[in-house]
Amino acid sequence: MLEWIDSHTHLEHEYPFSVDEYLANARAQGLSAFVTIGTRPKSLVTLKDFAEKYPDVYFTVGIHPHEAVDFNAEVEQTMNSLRTHPKCVAVGEIGLDYYYHHSPREVQRASFERQLELAVAWDKPIVIHARDAEPDLLTSLTAYAAKRRAADPSGRGPGIIHCFSGTRNFAEECLKLGFYISFSGIVTFKKAADLRDIARDVPLDRILLETDSPFLAPVPYRGKPNQSAYLTETAKIVATAKGIPLDALSSATVANSRRIFALPKR
Repeated sequence: MLEWIDSHTHLEHEYPFSVDEYLANARAQGLSAFVTIGTRPKSLVTLKDFAEKYPDVYFTVGIHPHEAVDFNAEVEQTMNSLRTHPKCVAVGEIGLDYYYHHSPREVQRASFERQLELAVAWDKPIVIHARDAEPDLLTSLTAYAAKRRAADPSGRGPGIIHCFSGTRNFAEECLKLGFYISFSGIVTFKKAADLRDIARDVPLDRILLETDSPFLAPVPYRGKPNQSAYLTETAKIVATAKGIPLDALSSATVANSRRIFALPKR
C-alpha cells in the first residue's frame, strides 16, 4: 500500500463519525500523518490535544483571514504558548481572502502581517490561504520569504500555498519564492482543467496533497463531508495530470511534507 500524508485537514470540525473512526478510515488507505490546521482562537488548544492523543497527528497555530477580527494580544499569547510544543509544525492558516468579507480587508492585512512576523521570529513555515488577493499576497510573501531565507539555514522553505486554486502567474511567482504548492479535491472537478495544467507543471519536489476536510471532497465523493481517506482520489488525478506513476507521487509528496513540516520519518 502506498503511503500518503494529509498536509491540511481540520479535525476539530464536525463529522458524521468520531475522530477515531476518521483516522482509522484514513490509515486504511495508507495515510501515515495528518496536519490539523489552526484557524480560530477557540480551537487552537483543541488541536494541540489531538496531537497529544494521536501519534500521527500534528498541528499548526494561526488565525484564518475570515477570523481576523478575533486576532488580538490574548490570541497571540495563546499561539506563543503553543508554538513550542514538539508537534506544532507551522503558523497557519493565515493569508488574505477578498472574495468573502467576514473580516475587513485592512483587519485581514494587519492580522496577516503580524502573523508573518511571528512565523519569522518562531522559525516556523507558514500555511497560506489565498483567494482573490494575489497582488497584495505577493507583496507580503516576497518580503516574508527574504526574511525566512535568512532565518532558515536548513532550506526547508518559507511555507505552503494551501488548496491552490489561483492563477498560473501566482503559482509561478510563489514557486520562485520557494513555496510549496498544495492541491486539494478541487483539482478533480470537471471544470478544473486549468488547475490540472498547473499541477502538471509544479516541480515534483514542491508539490503537496491535502483534503482541507471536511470541505472540498474530491470526485466521486463531491457533495459529501470530506475526509483524509479520500486523499487518494486527488492523488490519482494529480499523478495522471503529471504523467507519472502513483508511487512516484506518493514518494515525492510524503518527502515534501516531511521536509517542510520537519516531521519524523515513519
